[in-house]
Amino acid sequence: MQFYSEIMRRALLLCEEATQDVDNSELIAKIDKWFLDKAKPAIFDFENPENTIIHQEKQFKQLCAALEMRGINKPGELPAFDFYAVVQHLKSLNKPNAH
Repeated sequence: MQFYSEIMRRALLLCEEATQDVDNSELIAKIDKWFLDKAKPAIFDFENPENTIIHQEKQFKQLCAALEMRGINKPGELPAFDFYAVVQHLKSLNKPNAH
């Protein structure tokens, strides 16, 4: 909700600058800094435990383990399209009124 409020506040400050003899550049810069602080960059340093690639690899392995528990043999070795199709099929089965 604060994200939306900050967008609106920034837009109003820009409109005020455009229609009045007002300099809102400092306030706009503070809002821009807030947005940049919220944007967390991906970490690729392999020494860092927050490494994006390692995190995604762990999530993939967890998904493969869940698929194996559902009876899919070696899901990590499936071609990408087949893997995606299996995941989409299982997701559709979990939706209400899927039957």
